[in-house]
Amino acid sequence: MPLSSDVAERERRIARLREIKADLAISGGQTSAWDELVDMFHSTADLLEAAAKEMACNYAERPPSFPDALELRMQNLMVHLATTRRLSASLGSLYRSLTPSQRMRADRLLPTLYAECGWLGRPTETQPRGSTRAGANLKIDGRERSPLAA
Repeated sequence: MPLSSDVAERERRIARLREIKADLAISGGQTSAWDELVDMFHSTADLLEAAAKEMACNYAERPPSFPDALELRMQNLMVHLATTRRLSASLGSLYRSLTPSQRMRADRLLPTLYAECGWLGRPTETQPRGSTRAGANLKIDGRERSPLAA
């Protein structure tokens, strides 16, 4: 049974996805690709949250040795890589169905959702380009940059 904070987080994600769908003006012909992305997004978020909780429990029970901590980190990175690949495939299907103007909006809106879930490895206060929130760019080497800049 999910904790109330987990339920609240999922509801927040659902609301944000609805906003993005409306902002992108997803048409009837694009709905199946959008729904596939949303399903993949939720399963990815759930999987990453479960992995993070498991890692936290491992640390709480007994702080791991440095080699064990590195092993846990590698396992976490493998989960992130696998879920990112799955999400990328769903995203590709959606992008193929979008018009050029929708793609431009998606390039601005979807990374913010990705960052809000902490998948960029940054605090949720630091959002990628396109965010209307403060801290849209990250401080890298003392300079502000978009995390998506080359």
